[in-house]
Amino acid sequence: MSEQNPHDCFECTGRGWLVMLNTDTRALELQRCDACSRFDSDADAQKYVASDDSAVAAVLSEFCNAILAESERMLANKKPSCVALIRALTMIRDSLRNAMALHPNHSTGLESSPRFDQTGLDATGSVKRPYLVGVREVHVRHYKVEAANPEDAKSLVNQRAPEVEDVEFEEYSHELDPDTWSVEETKHE
Repeated sequence: MSEQNPHDCFECTGRGWLVMLNTDTRALELQRCDACSRFDSDADAQKYVASDDSAVAAVLSEFCNAILAESERMLANKKPSCVALIRALTMIRDSLRNAMALHPNHSTGLESSPRFDQTGLDATGSVKRPYLVGVREVHVRHYKVEAANPEDAKSLVNQRAPEVEDVEFEEYSHELDPDTWSVEETKHE
């Protein structure tokens, strides 16, 4: 911990940490407060929070409030696009994973669930990444698949639609233009 006195910090009100939206991952995470520098790193702030049940409760409360606000914002939108819904659900999922990781001794039961893949690895141990694959038939149909690389993503879609020759793909990103990539079918491996 830093030697500076953080008690008068306007940003974090003396806690030394903040729950922030990481704009790269588009997920909420616990970060150290840069204004008072009570902790030397985000990891130090996370270790401190993990060791204090009242701090864990405060962080989880902030995560819940932010997730509720995002949910309310999406519900207020009468006709959200599919991409906007996927973006919101992904933010919620990743934020919940970050919140659960703060307290390593707490088990939610999700870790052993076959539908909850925390590792993001395929059978060979390669990291799976989401790819959005556009297939041109009579109209464009999009598949979101988890694969280790673009070739595997293309192969998975070719297995589902072997007669299709014109296959486009790109690594899925929250920044994709919703007019270009509207997800009509979502397939999971």
